[in-house]
Amino acid sequence: MEKLSFKSCFIFNPNLKSLLKKPSDDEKQDAKLLIYYPSCEEILIKRSNMGIIEGTIQFQHSFNTSKEKKESTKEKEKNNNEFLLAELNSSYYFSQKFEDEYFIAISVEKTNKNLNLNENVNYRVTLFKDILNNFYQYFYLFHGTFKDIFFPNGKDIRTDQVQYNNISTIFSDFITCYFDYIGKFNSNDIYQSPILDGILYSTCNIYPNLLFSILKVNEKFRDIKYISLIYKGFLIHNEIDIDTMSLLYNMIYNNINGDNYLEKFRYPIFKEEISKNEIKEENKDKKNLMMNLVKIYP
Repeated sequence: MEKLSFKSCFIFNPNLKSLLKKPSDDEKQDAKLLIYYPSCEEILIKRSNMGIIEGTIQFQHSFNTSKEKKESTKEKEKNNNEFLLAELNSSYYFSQKFEDEYFIAISVEKTNKNLNLNENVNYRVTLFKDILNNFYQYFYLFHGTFKDIFFPNGKDIRTDQVQYNNISTIFSDFITCYFDYIGKFNSNDIYQSPILDGILYSTCNIYPNLLFSILKVNEKFRDIKYISLIYKGFLIHNEIDIDTMSLLYNMIYNNINGDNYLEKFRYPIFKEEISKNEIKEENKDKKNLMMNLVKIYP
C-alpha cells in the first residue's frame, strides 16, 4: 500500500445556487461549497479541487444518462451513493454522494510508493469507499445530517457568520481527530483503522451473574434502552446494533490489541462562555458537595 498523507477535505452540493442577483462564474462555484478544510487554503486551490471533483462527476453523468433512464426507482436509490476516484501524478481525489445531494471529497498525497503485487485498482476503490462511508457515519453520529447542520429550518447557515464560524470550528476539530486517530492512511497503521469493523470480544465465566445485574439495572432505570459492557478493551455484553457498536468501540479502543484511544482525542478549540450567575451556582454546588462528603467521611 502506498504511504499517503491527508491534504484536504470538503463538502459541497452541486445543486446550490448563489443568492446574488447577477453572480459571476466564481461566485456560482463558491455557492456550492459548504465547508473546506483546511480553511486557510487559498480560494483558487479550493475552486480547483472542487472543480476536479465536479467536472469528473459531470463527465461520468454524460455516459450514464441513458442507463439512468432505464433504471427503476429501487435501482436508483441503491446506486444513489455515487463514488468517484481520480488519480493524479502525486495525489488521489475521492468523493461520494450522501443524503441524495451532498458530496464528501477527500484528497490525499502520495508520499512514498511501495510496490505491492497484491494491490490493484479495485483494492484502492474499496479502501477509499470504506473511508468515506466510515467518515460520514462518525460525522452523523456526533453532529447529525448535513441538511440539519447547514440548513437548519431551511436557512442557509452561511448567511450567519457567527454560526458558520462555529460550524467551521466543529468541522475542523472533527477532521483533526478523525485523521489523527481513526482514519489513518499510513500502511503501518491501517490495520488499526475502524474501517475493518473489528471488535475484541471476551468470554466471561460470571456471565449469568452479570446478566442478572443488567436485568436489575433495566428494572430500576426504565429510561435505559440498551446496555453494553466493555472491560479493558474487550466487549463482554452488547445490546446495541453491531454497526453502531463498531463505531463506538473503534472510537475508544484499538480493535487489534484493545489499547485505549479515548485519551488521545483533544478537546474542541473553543469553549462556551459561562455567565457570572452560572459560576456562582457551580461554586454553590461544589460547596454543598464538599459539605456532604465531610458528613460521610468525618
